[in-house]
Amino acid sequence: MSEEILGRYVEVGGVRAYYEGIGQGRPFVCLHPAGSDGRIYRHTLPAMAAAGYQAIAVDLPGHGKTFPLDWSTTDDLHAYGEWVIEFAERLELAAPVVLGCSVGANVAIDVAAHHSDRIGAAIAFEGAAYTPTFAGAGTLRDPHTISWESVADSMVQSVILPTASEEQLAEISWLHKSTSQLQYASDLVGWERQDLRDRLDAVTAPLLVGLGTGDFFLPVEIVTATTEAVDSATLVTFDGLGHYPMWEDPATVNAAILDFLRGAGVD
Repeated sequence: MSEEILGRYVEVGGVRAYYEGIGQGRPFVCLHPAGSDGRIYRHTLPAMAAAGYQAIAVDLPGHGKTFPLDWSTTDDLHAYGEWVIEFAERLELAAPVVLGCSVGANVAIDVAAHHSDRIGAAIAFEGAAYTPTFAGAGTLRDPHTISWESVADSMVQSVILPTASEEQLAEISWLHKSTSQLQYASDLVGWERQDLRDRLDAVTAPLLVGLGTGDFFLPVEIVTATTEAVDSATLVTFDGLGHYPMWEDPATVNAAILDFLRGAGVD
């Protein structure tokens, strides 16, 4: 398409926030994984715009080009969720679809659990209401404990599809080296601590939960515990994909997104 993705800044909750967008129509807001930023949605935004959505990828506080909340890192994923709602209000985004991956998925579920009446749908890839799968993440906040570049290289490359190209391996590593070690580790602490199980009965918006079968961060039982507790939830699995499915295989995942939204009447 001839229209280009454009980047903009907006003040949200006292924070200078950066987001990229393309298209017109119902808002479709993308939330990135831990320690990365909105660039991971470079394949998603044009596809959603072509399908008739106003596609937006926002850098969460402390990530990418968005300054942190109160000039400090946060490990509270609910704080991110409330900030996302404020971001939508600031941009006058009515009933947006909120999509997240990994930590962003948990934030999307948080938004659905607290604000289902204010969104059109939630989509959570590689996330759940309760994800106690990264014990000890807090120790990674000390820069003297570990070589962070080594972590970024080994960890993120190990959880994507095994047929990834050298270029894909390089890109996913780089995306996870652009956020400070302190904030990345704080994201993982938030992932470990968040527990929305007692809020799932408040989720009334359509919810799509996606799981790559190659993602060892998330046992399937953790994911199905969420979908089985939400009447409006749909579970889709992506054979062979890992922790970043919309980036690993855009065509397959974009088609699944659009099938879900059309079935839910969210267009």
